[in-house]
Amino acid sequence: MKGELDIRRVGAGEWRELRALRLRALRDAPLAFGSTLERESGYDQARWRRQASSAAAGADDVAIVAVADGRFVGMARGYLGPSEELQPQTVVWLIGVYVEPAWRRRGIARALSAEVVGWARERGVAEVHLHVADWNQAARRIYEELGFTASGATTTLAHEPSVIEAEMRLRV
Repeated sequence: MKGELDIRRVGAGEWRELRALRLRALRDAPLAFGSTLERESGYDQARWRRQASSAAAGADDVAIVAVADGRFVGMARGYLGPSEELQPQTVVWLIGVYVEPAWRRRGIARALSAEVVGWARERGVAEVHLHVADWNQAARRIYEELGFTASGATTTLAHEPSVIEAEMRLRV
């Protein structure tokens, strides 16, 4: 856990590293994400390549990674998408924020999320939206520190309806 930590956009050819970190995240925190380990471990190589290439290009989506000693230890993703309430306006959705347990409590999740917010600003959108599980108070505090506020809307995880997620928004 020593050495330089680099926070940067994923490279187009780093699909293996992106895949490995995403699968570790789904294994470590299965109730923190809107997908499952079973689902995403079944994605073929072509899908992971497209994801990394698209995120590296940064036109409609982005993946920001934290890299320590050549290993991906954290990530946050963002994508341009519709807002149910702001139709037809597009917002950026902040998704998939994850930091490996050994690297937590160092401000990495905040830095990754802030990079996605910066990417949203570059796109000229009015708001960044996210969903956070009701049990995940640590993540909620990070988002509040970045200026996100609860919208009052909630949803549940499709693969675990007992998990309630609060929607949070940030005006950019």
